[in-house]
Parts: sequence; C-alpha cells; structure tokens
Amino acid sequence: MRQGLTVSDEFGQWIYVNPAYAKLAQRSVETLVGTRPDSLAAPEDAEVLEEARRLRRLGQSNTYEMHIVRPDGSQIPVLVSGVPRWVDGSPAGSIAVTTDLTAIKQAEKQMQSAIKREQELNQLKSAFVQTASHEFRTPIASIILMRRN
Repeated sequence: MRQGLTVSDEFGQWIYVNPAYAKLAQRSVETLVGTRPDSLAAPEDAEVLEEARRLRRLGQSNTYEMHIVRPDGSQIPVLVSGVPRWVDGSPAGSIAVTTDLTAIKQAEKQMQSAIKREQELNQLKSAFVQTASHEFRTPIASIILMRRN
C-alpha cells in the first residue's frame, strides 16, 4: 500500500502505523506507535484534527487536509480519510488512510502560475492592439482627408 495507514485507540494514540506512513513522516514505525496524530501535525491544523476526532467519536467518517511536520521541520500536505474504529458496537478510535498531496499541490501551483502568465499575456496583447489601433488611426485619417481634397 502506497498510502499511509494508521489505527488509533479510544485515546487517540496510534496502535498501528504502516511503513508507508512512517516513510511519509520520515520516522520509524516504532517511534510512531503510541503517539498521537497531533504530535506530527502543523500547529495551524489543530482545529481540523480536533473536529475529525469529534466526528469519529460520533461514529462519522470524514476527509480533511492537513500538514505533517517532518523531523527537519519541513511540512508536507496530506489528505486524511478516516473512519471510526468500532469495538463492541461503539466508536473507539479510528482507522485513517493518509495520501501525500505534494505532487498535486505542486501541479496546482504550476497551473495557477500558468493562468497568471496567460492573463498577463492577454493584457499585453490588449495593450498592443489598443496602441496599434491608435497609431494607425491617425495616418489613415490623414490619407482619407487627403483623398477627399
């Protein structure tokens, strides 16, 4: 499996982390088991994680974006899809699949850059057409006046 897979207990601590998640987080499976997802999350994602936990405690699935902070401080964007883990008919933790969004986010940036560049080119084209139109209008008007006389 290329995506990260984690299973947490009723206290939110991971009881299982697959090697793909460990690789994504640049940590070992052993160091991740027993920790909580918020220990790797960017501070600005705290509310998103809390809302995800709340929904799973209510027995609901959810999907959200967040950032994993690696040991070197770099952050990677991820998409997390989680479902409640049921024990004896009650939600007790969760199972989550984590997908690296780095390539998608880079493609989005490139697309936005291309759109911006296209808008700039359209503005330059419009300015050129206006200038050319203005510059040709005066000589043409002069020629027309000369022919009438």
